[in-house]
Amino acid sequence: MSNFDIIPLGRLLLVRLEAVEEKKVGKIHVPGEHSETSRVATVLAKGPKCEPGIEVGDKLLIDYHVGNVIDLYYKGEVTAINDTFRIIDSLAAQAIIKDKPESLNKEIHIA
Repeated sequence: MSNFDIIPLGRLLLVRLEAVEEKKVGKIHVPGEHSETSRVATVLAKGPKCEPGIEVGDKLLIDYHVGNVIDLYYKGEVTAINDTFRIIDSLAAQAIIKDKPESLNKEIHIA
């Protein structure tokens, strides 16, 4: 299978879901925390009419069941079990996740 580009149309986004940690207790499979609620996804490509402020590389908070799941090769990598690609509507993004500025990560001491 050859590599190809997926270019979303309209307000659609191509995203890659971050993996959810899962555990096994004996022979019992325990899903990762929040695995059926919201997930974090990285924007890989965006359509020309997507929501303002969403850029390629942004991390979005999305609902677990949103979008169309697709299986594909991405830049020569085969998708792993927890490494899911989806096409979603940019209106389905619940939030953009930004890194906190370094100044907010330091403790503030008041004399």
